Amino acid sequence: MIEPPLEKNEVQITSQHRIAVDKYNFSIIKKYEKKVSRGKNAEGSGQFGYNKQSASHYSNLTTLGKRLIEKEFLEDLSDQDFSKVKDLIEAIEKAVMHIDKVGKEVSEHLIKHITVDLGESTKGRGRKKLIGDAEEEADEVDAD
Repeated sequence: MIEPPLEKNEVQITSQHRIAVDKYNFSIIKKYEKKVSRGKNAEGSGQFGYNKQSASHYSNLTTLGKRLIEKEFLEDLSDQDFSKVKDLIEAIEKAVMHIDKVGKEVSEHLIKHITVDLGESTKGRGRKKLIGDAEEEADEVDAD
C-alpha cells in the first residue's frame, strides 16, 4: 500500500480522511485507491491518493467537526478512528468555550476601564465619552 505523505497544511485524522487548511477554509479530503484502468469496476493499483477537487470545505473547525460526526463517515469508522474523531471534537468544543470565555472577560474589562476619545464635541457635551463605570468621572472632568 503506497500512500502520499502529508503536506505541511494537512493533518491525518482517520485512516481514510485528512483535514487540509488554507487561509480561507478547513477541508475534509477523502482517501481513494488509484485504478489500473478506467471504469467504475477497474482493478485497484495498490496506490492511494487524496482527492482535493472533491473535498468538503468549511469556514471553521466546529462546523467541520460536526459534519464529520453527523454525516460524513460515522457509520464507516472503526472503533479506533471513532475515538480519534470524538477526541478531536471534544478538543474543539473546549477551545471554543475557552475563546468565548476570554472574549467575554476582555469585553467586560474594556467596558469598565477604557476611555474612548471622540474628539471635539460639536454639540457642547464635552469631548470624551467613557464606557462603563467610569462615566461619572467624565462629568467631573468636563465640569472643570
